[in-house]
Amino acid sequence: MRLIGYIQGADHARTFGDFLYAQGIGNQVDREQGDRFEIWIQSEDQVEKGKDYLRDFQSNPTGQHFVDAASKAKEQRLKEALEKEAYAKKSERQPGDYESRTGSFHRAFDARLDDHLWCCLFVTIFLG
Repeated sequence: MRLIGYIQGADHARTFGDFLYAQGIGNQVDREQGDRFEIWIQSEDQVEKGKDYLRDFQSNPTGQHFVDAASKAKEQRLKEALEKEAYAKKSERQPGDYESRTGSFHRAFDARLDDHLWCCLFVTIFLG
């Protein structure tokens, strides 16, 4: 992760971070002090691209393409969160799953096997 520069203002920093996200560039925006924010790029191979975008953003932070991409990023994040939640629910074991059905069979089989082994042991010791 590398620091590529700074942005003044929380709204501008959030917009730029969302813009990078919409472009597929992993990033992190951290408050340095006051109203100044650090912009970090997660992947080394995207640092130069991030720097180019930062220069463009600093020359025109209210450009429509930045605002539109930030809006798109918010939709993407919401979609990803919903997909992650749906996957988590789907991954939970439900009654009636294969493991649940076979588990009761195995417990009953193990109990019958134990009874059978005790009978064999009894016959061997006392009658054997």
